[in-house]
Amino acid sequence: MRRGRRYALLAGLVVWAIVGAVACGGEKKEPTRPGPAVAERTPETTTGAYTPAPKDQQVFTIAMTAQPVYLDPHKSQFAQDIAIERLLYRPLFWLDEKGNAIAAVAKEIPTQQNGGISADGKTVRVTIKDNQKWSDGSPLTAKDFEYSFKRAVHPKLASPYAEELFNIVGAKAYYESKSSDPAELARLRDEIAVKAIDDKTLEVKLINPQPTFVFKWGLWIAYPVKQSAVERGGAPIENTEWAIQPGRQIGNGPFVLKEYREKDRIVLEANPNYSLEPKPKLSRVEVRIIEDEETAFNAFQTGEVMYAAVPPSKVPLVDSDPNLKRLNIRGPDPTVFWLQFQHEVPVLKNQKVRLAIAKAIDRQAFVKAVLAGVGEPTTLFMHTSLPGQNPSDGDVLTYDPARAKQLLAEAGYPNGQGFPRLNFLSSSTTVAKAIAEFIQKQLKDNLNIDINLEIVDTRTRSARYSASQFELALGGWHEDYHDPENWLPTLMATGATNNQLKYSNPRFDELVRQAQFELNNEKRLQLYAQANKILLEDAAVAPIYQRVRNAVVASKVKNLVPHSQDSGWAGNMLIERIEIARE
Repeated sequence: MRRGRRYALLAGLVVWAIVGAVACGGEKKEPTRPGPAVAERTPETTTGAYTPAPKDQQVFTIAMTAQPVYLDPHKSQFAQDIAIERLLYRPLFWLDEKGNAIAAVAKEIPTQQNGGISADGKTVRVTIKDNQKWSDGSPLTAKDFEYSFKRAVHPKLASPYAEELFNIVGAKAYYESKSSDPAELARLRDEIAVKAIDDKTLEVKLINPQPTFVFKWGLWIAYPVKQSAVERGGAPIENTEWAIQPGRQIGNGPFVLKEYREKDRIVLEANPNYSLEPKPKLSRVEVRIIEDEETAFNAFQTGEVMYAAVPPSKVPLVDSDPNLKRLNIRGPDPTVFWLQFQHEVPVLKNQKVRLAIAKAIDRQAFVKAVLAGVGEPTTLFMHTSLPGQNPSDGDVLTYDPARAKQLLAEAGYPNGQGFPRLNFLSSSTTVAKAIAEFIQKQLKDNLNIDINLEIVDTRTRSARYSASQFELALGGWHEDYHDPENWLPTLMATGATNNQLKYSNPRFDELVRQAQFELNNEKRLQLYAQANKILLEDAAVAPIYQRVRNAVVASKVKNLVPHSQDSGWAGNMLIERIEIARE
């Protein structure tokens, strides 16, 4: 990626700035992260002078090709969920256009200088801004954040992102409790060191100083949810249905839920009680659920939607049509896709089998044939823009069909003989099926092994993936914040709540554990690099490609600013800026 070196350099400097602020107290800068990927092709129509359309025409329609699984932020892990939740909620901290950590509901980012972080770095106090409100107009207070942080690690909720809060004293013990005794659970809950000192002050005690807490507490796992909405009518704390019910769903973001129709559309309207600045210029956002990418693109061409992804089959059309080309957003996206192995499947416990499969896939041919060249082949687990890795370590997974056959024979399956037929879980979208079919053919041609394709709708695929109910699957990770911590321990540490692969390596675990709380940035990145090398040599996954953002947006959509952390569509992180022009 063209911007990779700059990203890596900035990430190293940024983490050092955070460590200085948290551990030393001498750094005056606020924690920052490298800025968002700048699109290589930016629609000329999204900028320049324009006349805004009337308020009743400030409607942005978007095609999204996956049905959300949850709209409860404490249960979510998929991009289609997060894209909607970012419009409905605001956490303590956020990221600005350049990727800098900024205060959202918090009055300021805690530092030792402003008294927000204790001398040992283990106590954090966050002050809530004045006059914060829920979408129903009621006050939003520190007590709501205390409730939300504790709910997020509730053992019955079983959040896949709970681990992001495990450095809070008591959080992991509560989450991992198997007790059915209400008194015991209440005791564990009360021992979680999150406390509202008063309506405007939240105090959190950490097990270890953690430079990245501002990024973790800006994730959906730390979004505030209203207790009376969650538990209305005596509903259990772990219930998630409240979040898809207009009127019951109460948030504090720039929009509120007005309509939710499964596999059809999600409609949001501007929140009249939104307490932060800037206020949204849009009066309404309509997300159409169109699971087939080509159908979604056709909906853009007919004017049914204003934004849609460009499927590979339409890349030549967009590149050759001047009118479409000027509406095209194309550029880097910090997302990597891998062929994922379920490590509890007996045959996939064999490292030589995994390595053989990884080396049997021609990534260059894949990007050309399946993605129409809009993607970047990779043998790395993490995005190339990240520090904490040595690019040459991915060479162990380089395409080499002769060596792949040899490895499979060494594993006891010469020419694929006796190899069990594995199932490949895939969603039913056109692109997903094309990916699955390409990999199926590669493994047959290069290893003489057969795999079954299990084609299901996107919601079923997401649910089965979350429950680790697959043998092979294509999985991807769009980073939540630009640091190896968000990739290595979050996804691959033994027992990690996002480790649906059930991968486990004790040496890897020890290295990432040390790295997570190492305050010397150089040592920290060295530890991550060692762990990353183990992951690649283990062939824990088979990296395939890095995604490139590729979409089209209507000419009347103005001030759409792509951001590296966008989910669902470009401009998602900075939705308040978007405005519709008069035609």
